[in-house]
Parts: sequence; structure tokens; C-alpha cells
Amino acid sequence: MTWRRFAPRRQKALKIQNLFSEFLGEREARELQCLDIGCGNGEIARHLTGYFGNIVALDNVFQLVREAYEKRPVAPMSLLQAEGIRLPFTSAAFDVVICAQVYEHMANARQLPIEVERVLKPGGLCFFSGPNKMWPIEPHYRLPFLHWLPAKLAGLYMRASGRGAQFDIRPLTYWHLRRLWERFTIYDCTMSVLHEPDRFGLPLSMSRLFRSMPFFLLKMFYFLIPNYNWVLVKPDEKENPH
Repeated sequence: MTWRRFAPRRQKALKIQNLFSEFLGEREARELQCLDIGCGNGEIARHLTGYFGNIVALDNVFQLVREAYEKRPVAPMSLLQAEGIRLPFTSAAFDVVICAQVYEHMANARQLPIEVERVLKPGGLCFFSGPNKMWPIEPHYRLPFLHWLPAKLAGLYMRASGRGAQFDIRPLTYWHLRRLWERFTIYDCTMSVLHEPDRFGLPLSMSRLFRSMPFFLLKMFYFLIPNYNWVLVKPDEKENPH
């Protein structure tokens, strides 16, 4: 279990819904099939059940899936225990995928975009958010430079701070994240989220920090921003045959 509680999942759901709304165009969200990978206790999926036609939410931790099941809504929502790098679905099964704060928990994150691409329909959308390794404060445990250390030293740091026995978070830098999702068209919405915190449900403390920074300064130090928010589009080969 990680030490820090992130922004309320209701706020995250609002951010995800508003970003998808900008990219869906004429498509009606209530007609779409959505997959939430790494759903945790299912709270984000629950908030989005009235927005999408159907949501399938999965996590690899049985206890979290059981908790999500106990709190499941009346609206259409399916829950299952499964690995994000081995999705138990046929190809092109979903219109939309949510992949929020998941990649850093995976031992083989390179397999994640392969599976996301496989289960998405051509032209389908994926919301991706995840931490940036270059940010000096490790966001799960709030320990400076923890994620910059080799595994053994990170484990010692964890035990000395009383935060746990080992460190198993694997964040990537901005450039490595771009490479990870290179098979998709990437629309980087991070700056929009930072400059419209109320609309996208950014935590108040973070909104105050980034609202006070000049735009040019944010751009200059973009590689240090703690978390990125992207909408990824699976290429449609029919529209782009070359």
C-alpha cells in the first residue's frame, strides 16, 4: 500500500470525462464501450457509468476488485481480476480505454501499449496519465529522490523512513513515456489541465502552484512536470493506408 492519497477519484473522473468529450466529436459517449485498466476500488469507473454506455473495470489485486464489486452501481459496469499486460478480451473490443496511474506499477510496462492497441477499435481513444521520473518527489510515498535510487538503496530508504519494506514503483521520464506510446497519435493535454484546474479537477494545492507560474516557465521546465495527461488515438488504417 502506498503512503500518499492522490486527488479524489471523483476529480480524476471529471478530468477524464472532460478530456474525452473534446475528442469524441460526433460520437455519443453512451454508445461506447469503455475499459478501465487498473481500476483499483472502481471509484473512477463508478463515476463514469452514467457517461459511457458500458464500462469494464479490471485490476490485478483481488481485494480491490472485491471492494469495487461491493460498491458497484446499478448502471452497467463489469468487474474482473486480470493483468493489464494480458487482457482477456478479443481484439478491437473497446471504443475507449482508461489507463490512469497504472504503468509505473507494472514489471513489464512495454507490454501495456501493445495490449491497449490490440483491444481498441481503429480510431479508438485511450486516456493515459502517469508520473514523471524527473520530478524529485516520489508521489506515492512523498520521499525525495526515492525513485532515483537503485532498488537495494530504495529499499533501505523505505525501511529507514518507516514507509514499507521495498520499493516497486517504476516511473519513466517524459522522453521514455513518449517512446512507450509511440504506436499511438499522442495529444498532450497536460498544459490544458494545468491552466484550467477547475474544469479538469486538479487538486487545489497543485492548481495554486501551477497557476502562479508563467506559461513560458512551464514550457521551459516541462520535462520536470510531476504528472502527464495524454489522450492517445489508435491510428485508423482505413483512413491512413500509408
